[in-house]
Amino acid sequence: MGDAAIAAFGGLLLAIGAEGAAFAVFAFVVIRVIIGVAALLVALRVLDRRNPNDDAPSSVR
Repeated sequence: MGDAAIAAFGGLLLAIGAEGAAFAVFAFVVIRVIIGVAALLVALRVLDRRNPNDDAPSSVR
């Protein structure tokens, strides 16, 4: 939701003619999206490594 609001703000900047600022905002949004997708992929890999039938106490490694 926050990224969509920032992208909408970039669209408003583009509409009023501030192209440089608008493209900087869009670049920021793209970087945030890439980081978010990478975090989701890492979380999926971590969850896949867990064994659902393991009753041993969990430990931080």
